[in-house]
Amino acid sequence: MRPPTSSEAVPLTAVPHAASRPQGEGEAEHATRIRRLFEMTSDLLATISLDGRFTLLNPAWEQALGWSREELTARPMHELIHPDDVEQTLALVLAGSRHPAHLENFTNRYRHRDGSWRWLLWSARCDGDTWYAAAKDVTDREAVALLAHRLVNRMFHHLATRLKLAATEPDAEAYLAALASSSTWTASRRSTTTSATR
Repeated sequence: MRPPTSSEAVPLTAVPHAASRPQGEGEAEHATRIRRLFEMTSDLLATISLDGRFTLLNPAWEQALGWSREELTARPMHELIHPDDVEQTLALVLAGSRHPAHLENFTNRYRHRDGSWRWLLWSARCDGDTWYAAAKDVTDREAVALLAHRLVNRMFHHLATRLKLAATEPDAEAYLAALASSSTWTASRRSTTTSATR
């Protein structure tokens, strides 16, 4: 069967539907499967009103943030969002006002019940009235990225300090050559050690 051209209409019945039922499944069984999917997924699923309130949350939120779903829906989102992220988050929520909108790969921080911050990575669509969102807890990934950033900064600071010292040495060229050979020796020694341990 050839795909339709742009001038041909495609009947809605010909378009696969993500929530279509297996043949022979009744409405009640179908609703039960959707409810189980919503309740059992580890992704954080939510509906959010345009005034910035959670209106429906799946159980994964309780595990991720430590608050009950009732506690999360009882307060505005901004009360749990990191102060540095509130303005951008609320601006994005309001962007869906009265027209369809979507966002992908938006990250912000939410306060856990224990006082720590959790980084959430969002994907969401808005129909003009309600946001339908899925989020993942990426706190571990963000912690590794922050650690890598700090290590690189520390390494550059250390190198800059050594270069400043080299500039004040009476024989700066010899000092830099020694520095370069010690760095090369350390790097080649590390690679030899790493390949020997494999």
